[in-house]
Amino acid sequence: MKSLIKTLAFTCSVAIATGLFAFKSIEKPVNFTGTWVLNIEKSELGNAPIPKTGKSSIKILQLQPALIMEKSLTDSNGKVHAAVDTINFDGKPKTLNVGNGQQLKRTISQQWSADQQTMTLASKFSADNNGEPVEFTGTEIWKVSEDGKVLTIVNETVLPDRTDKLILVYTKQ
Repeated sequence: MKSLIKTLAFTCSVAIATGLFAFKSIEKPVNFTGTWVLNIEKSELGNAPIPKTGKSSIKILQLQPALIMEKSLTDSNGKVHAAVDTINFDGKPKTLNVGNGQQLKRTISQQWSADQQTMTLASKFSADNNGEPVEFTGTEIWKVSEDGKVLTIVNETVLPDRTDKLILVYTKQ
């Protein structure tokens, strides 16, 4: 009988320890909510049409299944340009007005890393360029530093004639 009790006690303690380890290893997805200011010096902007002077920021509200982003750019003349974008992860195309009467269709899928600390967005875009269909893809990898103060977005866009890569480094306000 003592042997059975010892075996049961050992089995229960192993089960509890295993359960606690498994519970600890389940992490919540990182939350990107907040106001983030672009650090131009730490970012790699390539040929992107982002002014090297002024201030660029994004205010993010993370919901499931979407991100609402208010993008703001203050140019070197002090003029503020702002836009709000809702990124849905439902896999349904969204039509965006990009100016001059042109429209762009975007479909985005979301994937989390195993530890839930890195989000990857895969995008497909289609547009009409003077009667010719144009399609391109994009990938964004979002990661917040361990201290929660730095957001890095690695953006790679594959266009018909080239691939553009940006590394955007934001500091939380």
